[in-house]
Amino acid sequence: MHPELLLMFAFVVNFCKIEKVPCTVTSIHRTAEQDRRLGAKSKTHQEYRAFDMSLNGWAGDKIIKLRRAVENEFKHVGAISATSRSSRPIVIHDIGHGMHAHFQIRPNL
Repeated sequence: MHPELLLMFAFVVNFCKIEKVPCTVTSIHRTAEQDRRLGAKSKTHQEYRAFDMSLNGWAGDKIIKLRRAVENEFKHVGAISATSRSSRPIVIHDIGHGMHAHFQIRPNL
């Protein structure tokens, strides 16, 4: 795992501890085949530049607080969105397995 992603991971774990919310990591590394089956939009997991965390059981205000905290702290290293061309260190969505956060850094840091 990239050192910047480790810093982000530690930040998120600490956030969960302080906010008293579950911290369940659901994915770190995936193969190309796993990404294909999941319909992944990037290779961030294959390249050890991302991790996912379940947000099941989180209140909406805690999710918003997490998003804002991660964006404020890690915007300078967030992966660049292919659609908006802006830094996105965190993406919150449900791809059919419940709400989760996808944390990502850009390549070549």
